[in-house]
Amino acid sequence: PLQKAPIKGRAVSSIPSSLRVAVICVQFTDTLHYLDTIYPRTRPYGYRKSDFENELFSTNGAWFDTTRNDINSPHPERDRVYGSMRDYYYQMSNGQLTITGNVVNPVDGNGVPRWINLPHPWAYYEYNGIYTQIGQDAVTLAGDSGYISSRQGDTNYYDKKIVIWAGRSPQTSGLSVCAEGVGGTFFQMPERLGASIDGGNVAFMHMGVAAHEFGHLLGLYDQYGGGFYVDCGCSSNESFDLMAWG
Repeated sequence: PLQKAPIKGRAVSSIPSSLRVAVICVQFTDTLHYLDTIYPRTRPYGYRKSDFENELFSTNGAWFDTTRNDINSPHPERDRVYGSMRDYYYQMSNGQLTITGNVVNPVDGNGVPRWINLPHPWAYYEYNGIYTQIGQDAVTLAGDSGYISSRQGDTNYYDKKIVIWAGRSPQTSGLSVCAEGVGGTFFQMPERLGASIDGGNVAFMHMGVAAHEFGHLLGLYDQYGGGFYVDCGCSSNESFDLMAWG
């Protein structure tokens, strides 16, 4: 199962009815973003801005296709998809929470984000033992570039941030999927994570992990049970709970 970094708790105020989210794409000095080299090469220049935004923020069934290997699937590797992160939280909140957002990186002529270059190589983040270092650096660099602002009222102010790093996750130390903390402002995850639903190789991120980590930003604790880091102190809810293995 997916291993996670420890989650730190903090006081959480009431959740507003809408949240605006920035997606920040970052790559390492020695590891750049994914390029599709396998036939039929649906993303030869990299995942598009629209791929990330549709998976996280789309509505009206834009990120929905349950047919295996459907050529018309919105998923870059034609995997099955069952709705966006926004769809999930809108449904689970009975329409009380609306999540909007966008990739803040500029795009090239192919619609691919111009990934922000981190100041260090892959190994620095993998072994430095600071779980949220990627997220911290990404937010700082995005602010320095003028993509986001920390001042409420600015047009580039966002309530929360999602940091996407280039490549996949070895789930070791600093290269771990994790949130800044319960009630925090950002979480971090790779562009490619886990096998496809149909059992293929590592594929474009699915929204389940993103929804789980976003739950931490909303104030939700892990529900794994059994003292798995900071959690509910309950028995594991296994696959029936977003904040467990569901």
